[in-house]
Amino acid sequence: MARMPPDPQADIQPGGAAPRAVIGLAEAVALIIGVVIGAGIFKAPSLVAGLTGQAGWMFAAWALGGLMSVAGALCYAELSTAYAHVGGDYHFLHRAYGRQVSFLFAWARFSVIATGSIALLGFVFGDYMQRVLPLGDPGAPWGRRRMRRWPSSRCRGSTFAASGRAPSPRPG
Repeated sequence: MARMPPDPQADIQPGGAAPRAVIGLAEAVALIIGVVIGAGIFKAPSLVAGLTGQAGWMFAAWALGGLMSVAGALCYAELSTAYAHVGGDYHFLHRAYGRQVSFLFAWARFSVIATGSIALLGFVFGDYMQRVLPLGDPGAPWGRRRMRRWPSSRCRGSTFAASGRAPSPRPG
């Protein structure tokens, strides 16, 4: 377990990294709203309504989720106030659980959490754009033929390269 200094400012060395105010309140609020709401708000309501069955239960689920979000935001506000240091989640986890846990979180954030969020945005954008500008059936014959031919053309060159023989010319 990491040692926690009694003074919240004790871990900030003179000349070290300290938080700087680079965005204003309006920008910070817009950023937080964008992160919390994200693209899921465009897909989730229909799923929640379908799973709960009644409008009252749906609104109760959304209210419970809102209360949990506020509780999480208040916890982050408390942590940020008590331990003002750059690094956010990484710094908090490093102080509480040590270097290994914070390192694993940083890699999970980099490789799974952030990329999953980007993939969700791409999926929702593509789904809605398909409704505005239909591109046709995604399983159209031209797509299947191209995808079926692509791996064979790539593998063909590599097998001949491994054998040392030149590939025979493809028929027209």
